[in-house]
Amino acid sequence: MRSLVLAGLLLAACNSGDDGPTDDVQDDTTDADADADAMTDVDADGATVTCSGALYEECTTNTECASGICREYMALGFSACTTACTPGDDSTCPAHPQGAEVTCNRTQAQCRPSALAACTP
Repeated sequence: MRSLVLAGLLLAACNSGDDGPTDDVQDDTTDADADADAMTDVDADGATVTCSGALYEECTTNTECASGICREYMALGFSACTTACTPGDDSTCPAHPQGAEVTCNRTQAQCRPSALAACTP
């Protein structure tokens, strides 16, 4: 009899009229937000520029880079999109769009630009 009363109390508590949380949670992200992996910045002239994730452009996460590799260069003070290379063979790194020096890091086997590439306006 006790278990019957206890079961009745539990049922009553579960159906107390308080609907509680629902599954109707609104997602504030939009398709534009989901696709907005590119970084935006302002150039020296005040124009807004967008980084497309090309090699040697500034990044903060791997998803911002077409190559899938965003590497922090602490000594240089920036993070940039990069790609794999053959250690010790700088010729395996694609050229920097503004002509900055690019070397192949011997320990990471990744191209290391001496400067960030300018993003497009």
